[in-house]
Amino acid sequence: MTTPISYTDTGEIASYVPSLSSDPSTVTATVLGLLITRVSRQIDDITHRRFYTSTGDETVYLNGNGKPRLYDMPYDIVSITTLALAADTVKATSGTYTTISTGDYYLQPSYPTNGWPYQWIELSNQPSGNYSTSFSYTVFPEGYNTVKAIGKLGWGATGSSSVPDGIRHVATELVVRAWRGRDMNFSDVVGVEGLGTATFSRRIPADLQDILDHYTRQKA
Repeated sequence: MTTPISYTDTGEIASYVPSLSSDPSTVTATVLGLLITRVSRQIDDITHRRFYTSTGDETVYLNGNGKPRLYDMPYDIVSITTLALAADTVKATSGTYTTISTGDYYLQPSYPTNGWPYQWIELSNQPSGNYSTSFSYTVFPEGYNTVKAIGKLGWGATGSSSVPDGIRHVATELVVRAWRGRDMNFSDVVGVEGLGTATFSRRIPADLQDILDHYTRQKA
């Protein structure tokens, strides 16, 4: 089962805004918790990633593209327990899949950046397994649900310790900005800098956007 996690916490936020840690009311904790959850899911949407994985293996069915590489996995890959392919859509509909030997597919890139997950799967161009079928499993069969993958998908471990520092920083900053802007109106024009009033933008600052761009997953 996959349970979404938060990418920051009230303790980390309090280190950015010390006054929050001494607030005796429950309102602050409740509002911060809501903001943390919403910002975390916003980061998922922006980066096309989830920075956590499931506690156990997930099973996903994907559409094959007829190519030796599968770039359209819905998430990054922590590990694959079983990769199975159906020769065509008809066989996939009937649940007829052939399990691919672990020596006949590769998680890529072979040497991912330290701490990063695998991002796609490649089939061997010379399968060593004996699949007792006329279909050559050197490509991902084109069709609906022809690819069945069982494994852990996403990023790193199940807990918050696997969340990259950059993502934790972005989440914390965005929550702090939302907290500080909670009493402002809903207009982006809330101040005139030349008149001594601090300006406030609800857009993601460029430095935080640069970090998110670095982690954004590119679709093939």
